[in-house]
Amino acid sequence: MVVRKIKDAELKRCGEVMALAFEFPCTEERSNEEILKDAKEHPKGRGERFYTEKWAAFEDDDETMMGFMFTIPYVVNFDGHACKMNGIGGVSTLPQYRRGGVIRSCFEKCLPAMYEEGYAFSYLYPFSSAFYRKFGYEMCGEQVQYEVNLQAYHRFDVGGHTVLAEGDCCFEDIKRVYKAFARGMNMMCVREDDDYPWAKGLNPAKDCVYTFVYYSAAGEAKGVMTFSKEQTDGFYAKLNCKQFFFSDVEGLKGLLNHALA
Repeated sequence: MVVRKIKDAELKRCGEVMALAFEFPCTEERSNEEILKDAKEHPKGRGERFYTEKWAAFEDDDETMMGFMFTIPYVVNFDGHACKMNGIGGVSTLPQYRRGGVIRSCFEKCLPAMYEEGYAFSYLYPFSSAFYRKFGYEMCGEQVQYEVNLQAYHRFDVGGHTVLAEGDCCFEDIKRVYKAFARGMNMMCVREDDDYPWAKGLNPAKDCVYTFVYYSAAGEAKGVMTFSKEQTDGFYAKLNCKQFFFSDVEGLKGLLNHALA
């Protein structure tokens, strides 16, 4: 088995391997050359910008890909410091090579390399905590889903207003609110422009996904929420929030006011 970072000519194959491993259709119709050109010249998101950061295992011919995983560089906050973090994803092994040490071999190569490059943290979302504990990973957080009955509170007297984001009109304000929200929170990622794909080119009239920014009476952006509506029984609907963050208590109250509207 040969383990190394992928070559440019192997970029499309990674997508095919992931589709085969997870049994979903691969709809990519571009050639490898076209995918590569777009990633270099017009990357859509951090994953494309760091397209070379993929570790793959090959048969002894160094050509037949058995599986791969990507490592995407981030910066995170920790105890007042900006620390390097590598996000792990796309962990895929072709079915015929499973239980053959493909991913273990990739980790045995990439983890020492990350350490040498000064990475203090590595994050991933595990399909199995027990599996990733073999490589030194441990639970550091959990996902919590809140359901709030809008009849449980009344409007707050904050005096601000909300604006529906369309196109790129609120992009800079959205970034400022997130930066204030994440500041001082350990393990939070320091986002860059391409970490906000959901906040640019917005077309809520078409997509039925609504992003609202709360502004104080003084005109300062203080809260952001993105939601879609799910119709429930009768005339009731549920707001499914994908983004919900605020810079201070007024921002939180302003968003809750909008949910009541």
